Amino acid sequence: MWCIWGDPATHIFYTKQIMGNGKFSSDLFYPILHIYTTEILLLTNLNIIAVHKILPLVSGCLYVPYMYILSRFILYNQRQVIFATVLSCALISDWYLNFTPNYLANNIFPLIFFILLKAMSSKNVSWELLLMISIFLYPVLHPVPTIAFMILILALPLPNQLSHILGIDNKDSSPKGTLFLRLKIPLFFIFFVWAITWISSFYLWEATIINIYTLITEEVSSSATLLMNQIYDAQKYGYSVTEQIIKQYGAGILLTLMAFASFSSIVKIKILEERKNFLLALYGPLVLFSLIIMLFYLLNFSFSPLRLFVYITIISTIISGYYIDTILKHISKIKNKKIQMLSMCIIILMLVSIFCAGIMELYPSPYIKSVNYQTPKTEVD
Repeated sequence: MWCIWGDPATHIFYTKQIMGNGKFSSDLFYPILHIYTTEILLLTNLNIIAVHKILPLVSGCLYVPYMYILSRFILYNQRQVIFATVLSCALISDWYLNFTPNYLANNIFPLIFFILLKAMSSKNVSWELLLMISIFLYPVLHPVPTIAFMILILALPLPNQLSHILGIDNKDSSPKGTLFLRLKIPLFFIFFVWAITWISSFYLWEATIINIYTLITEEVSSSATLLMNQIYDAQKYGYSVTEQIIKQYGAGILLTLMAFASFSSIVKIKILEERKNFLLALYGPLVLFSLIIMLFYLLNFSFSPLRLFVYITIISTIISGYYIDTILKHISKIKNKKIQMLSMCIIILMLVSIFCAGIMELYPSPYIKSVNYQTPKTEVD
């Protein structure tokens, strides 16, 4: 069994509670996973322990095709799509036996992102209908991905608007004309109202407001202060904080650096205007997510601000597909064979490092100074 003393065990309890009572408890503010799990259990007669392992595995496997269709829609070259899809297999998002709503919501985030772009760039009513269904279900799945989706809707138009104001592009700065801008405000308003209505119905909303009020009016530790205390304690016991950051976040940081390194190249490329705008639009949420993580560290929420880092990784993975393809094109033009081979080796080493880092930090272990979450049967008995 996996992490039977942590979050997965809590969600197993909520699922068994629904099976026993026929309804979810009034304090459960993300019931979709537990409702669907209950339906699967009733239809298949499977053991709940087996299902709590199978669902995250299936969800993790589906993450790759979701990233493929999102990359294929945004990127303009099949090689770039392949690179982005391969990078999405690097196992750097989270552990893959995580029976939690947040994890499953993160895995379908690329699919929701794809539906959003399709609805905003086409006049097909079916995509708008799918988007409305997604908007209704996502806040019920988990509040953190809901916050991320709000940021996404707000931030996507910003880079193209800015490039239009600065005169970098002469054409219309939004994909498919004004539709992208026309849908943004009502879409965000509907999503925002529904999300706030749902979340504010539970104790979580009141607790968050009280935390922020207490932080402002009293001398209470912010997330940044708590983080500094953890760093101090780790150094006091002889641990290298830099080493642990590299081990746990090195692959994601490398992808993010590749994404930012691609910015000047994307601005300069002369390709189909719609594709360029979609690529450029990714930098809006990429920058805004980074700023909001820093802002959240100044506050004191019930979740770690680094939970938003996974969305930076998702966006950076797509842009990194473009980056690797561009670098390989430049390498192929190098006439000196030795330099060309050395450059190719560096690219291969970088990709191998990302995959190795993802595998090594995939599960809690002594490598990342974390306790083992595996729960043996003898301990349960």
